[in-house]
Formats: sequence, C-alpha cells, structure tokens
Amino acid sequence: MSIRNYLSFAILWMGLAAPAGAQTVSFTFDDGPTLDRTPLMTPAERNEALLRHLGDGNVQAMFFVTLKNGANRPEGLALLRELSNRGHLIANHTVTHPDFNDETTSLDSFAQEILKCDEVIRNFPGYRKFVRFPFLREGAGTSKRDGIRMFLREHGYRIGYVSIDTSDWLLDQKLRAGAGKRPRPGSPTVARTAPGRSLGQRTGVRAPRATAVWSRGQTRPPTPPQFAERALSR
Repeated sequence: MSIRNYLSFAILWMGLAAPAGAQTVSFTFDDGPTLDRTPLMTPAERNEALLRHLGDGNVQAMFFVTLKNGANRPEGLALLRELSNRGHLIANHTVTHPDFNDETTSLDSFAQEILKCDEVIRNFPGYRKFVRFPFLREGAGTSKRDGIRMFLREHGYRIGYVSIDTSDWLLDQKLRAGAGKRPRPGSPTVARTAPGRSLGQRTGVRAPRATAVWSRGQTRPPTPPQFAERALSR
C-alpha cells in the first residue's frame, strides 16, 4: 500500500454548538493497520509506538480500518486486535479504499465494501458503527449521495465527517524520503525516541493531518465509553 494511504490523523470536534466546557476533542486514524514497512520501523514496532504515544497522552482514539492494507491478513488482524484490546475504538473505512466519486464505483459495490469490512471488524470490543468515506468523497451525483445516505441510515451507520485537510500524505512522503536517505547507522529506532521532535519524526509514522469534524447530528458515538473521553482528562 502506498505511504500516501497509510494512517491519516484527524481531530474530531464534537458538539460545537455546546458551551466550551462541554466540548470534546477526539483523535482518529485512517487506513490502517498497514503492513508496509517504514524506513525506521516494522509494522509491529510502528503499532506499538503509536499505542505508546496515545497511552502517554491518556488518549483514546478511533481507527478507521481499510482491510486491504493489512487487516485481511493474520498479522494485520493481530495489530488491529492489539489496538482494540488497548482500549481504542474501531470503525469502517471500506475494504479497498475505492473512490466513491469515480463513475466506475457503483452504489451497490460501495455498500458491499462497507458490509464486507464490517464482517471483519464488528466483533472487536472497540467496534463502533461509523463509516468514513475514502478520500472523503461522498458521491459525485445526487443519486449516489442520496442512495448511500439511505443505505447508511437503514443499516445504522454514522459518518465520520472531516473538514480540514493538511496534506498529511505529502508530509509522509517527505518524512519517508528523508529517513531513507539519512538513516542513523546502528540505531534503527533512534528517531522515535529523540526528544523535541514531532510524533512522526520520533516514530516513523507519517505526520498527522489535523481535521475538524462536525457532529451534524450523527457523529457522536454511544456512551459509555464517550468517544475519546480520555483525551480531555488532562
């Protein structure tokens, strides 16, 4: 899987109309778990580093899973199971990450992508019935948009909306290229522990995309646990 389609990082703002004290901030990651190697880490090391950083910040995250990136194989499923077992939430990002705006992606085939992904992820303790559209594209025509929204309503899904894209895929390309050109001899994991660096520089995981997501009456998950409630505990 291309690094551009690795983990995307998002910040979800819930209940924007509520008083400031009632708002919550949540973190989400798209497309993983991914089994491709980054220059400094194996998939298992990357998964553990991400979990460690989330744990250090007392943050509960939601992971939007794209099956073909690894969760359709035993080793990738093990990474996903570890995310769920460590208290994080699991949601749907389809099987193959199709572009729903593409005329070759039909409504029926896209709906099947969602259902097939759910067959794998729905038994995890952290499963929540959320869907995030690949590329954040919800259908190029009215009939597709209305059709998929009806399908989601009928099956009880909610949408993980995103409003700001900071081109994380481009930052990821630069980080990977730089790490590949300038490895640290004899210290393959030094970048993830160096103080004063960003999460992406320390772990080899691509720099995050910060995004704001409105609830729009749909995106607040059931409680307990409140979606990313631990994000505000410090």
